[in-house]
Amino acid sequence: MKSFRILFTVVVMTTTVCHAQEPQSFTEDFRNAIRSGAKIMFTVKIVDDLGNPVTNAAIVTSFHRAKDTAILFQGLSDSNGMCVVDGVSTRSMLGTVLKDRYYTSTFQFMPGDFNILDYGGSSSKVYYDSKVKDGRWLPWNPTIPVILKKIREPVHMIHSRKDVKIPQFDKHLEFDLEKGDWVAPNGGGRIPDMVVRFEKVNEDTPFRMITVEFPGSMNGAYLQRKDDYSVLKSIYRASPDAPYAQRIENANSVRGPVHVLLGSGDYLVFRARSVIDENGNLVAAHYGKIYGPLDYYVMARNKLRLIYYFNPNINDTNLEFDGRSWGEQWGR
Repeated sequence: MKSFRILFTVVVMTTTVCHAQEPQSFTEDFRNAIRSGAKIMFTVKIVDDLGNPVTNAAIVTSFHRAKDTAILFQGLSDSNGMCVVDGVSTRSMLGTVLKDRYYTSTFQFMPGDFNILDYGGSSSKVYYDSKVKDGRWLPWNPTIPVILKKIREPVHMIHSRKDVKIPQFDKHLEFDLEKGDWVAPNGGGRIPDMVVRFEKVNEDTPFRMITVEFPGSMNGAYLQRKDDYSVLKSIYRASPDAPYAQRIENANSVRGPVHVLLGSGDYLVFRARSVIDENGNLVAAHYGKIYGPLDYYVMARNKLRLIYYFNPNINDTNLEFDGRSWGEQWGR
């Protein structure tokens, strides 16, 4: 069992309000709950990445008290992967689930019905009654699903997490994902795995749109959402048959301003260095992933935020980084 002391992750929660500044709209129940605590109960249901219940997984969280004190809760999942958390707390709760040979996951209990909004007046009572009523945080005893991803076949990958200096904006820049540097004359890289462009939006826009391209036949990338609950935030393997797009952009601003190519919850699965035979078939390639956020510092205008994992093994689609020399601090 992994050490609770090392992996215990708790609890920064929703409503911490100075008593002298409590809004008049607070209900009596809500005010009492954040001051002295209210009963809280929820059931954590733990399954693996194939949907099978996980027995004897450790659940670690804490019940908060007044003056920022806390009482540690530790429990184990039963044969159905279930564990009931029951106590008194002044706020909602974050928790950690861990077991040997699985990637650690996190969960949270957030009170209230998120479809109910506070518009002031009578709606405030409905809003706060949805969070706590009769000394109980609501909803009462919901089931919170947690997925524990199995550790399968971790592979060593070239991992880079740094702010890359932008040598210029008005010409495209080629980046070597194995060397972790711009291709000459802008750096010591040799193979242009990825081309980065900073394209003008219009004369009135103070920042530029980032685009990346993966030059060469059958090279490209496809967009995914991170599994932010888990240490392993990506899929296990790249799909050779996925639709790899050679150009990735955010021109429609679905991921924020156009100088943000990837938000913090996004990532790209890429294929590079593809070798094609005389019949047009893919015979060799390298795979990897680029984690968001991927953007550049608009004010300083000199650095690109770039986080990626490059599998150095030819034709190996494995994206399960072994964390060597990085551990679990940044996720995998």
